[in-house]
Amino acid sequence: MGSRQVEEMQSLLGISSSSFGQLAVGNRKPTMMKVVVLKVDLHCQGCVRRVRKAVSKLEGVDSYHLDLDKEKVTVIGKVNPKVVLQRVSKIRAAEFWPTNQKLGQSSDEDIVQPFAFGLAPV
Repeated sequence: MGSRQVEEMQSLLGISSSSFGQLAVGNRKPTMMKVVVLKVDLHCQGCVRRVRKAVSKLEGVDSYHLDLDKEKVTVIGKVNPKVVLQRVSKIRAAEFWPTNQKLGQSSDEDIVQPFAFGLAPV
């Protein structure tokens, strides 16, 4: 994920870069974060509340955003995408967000996008 994409994601989610983790210091490895995007069957604020509660209790979650209108859940953190999908699926029907690649079109965006902080863009 390029720095422009990270900035766009931060802008869309309304969060600052300080929310994403720490820079690599000394011999420490850079913090690896993932963005997991799910399509979730959300009908009402009750659905949103239950999914929000489930996601917030997952280990490694730094931030999350739920969009009732788009039925979209975005989770950012050191998480396993399969675990996120599994946990949300226990609450409401869920799947990974469909991409243009499934439709035969090329796209730079993936469902799960790992990125490291503290490294210069290549």
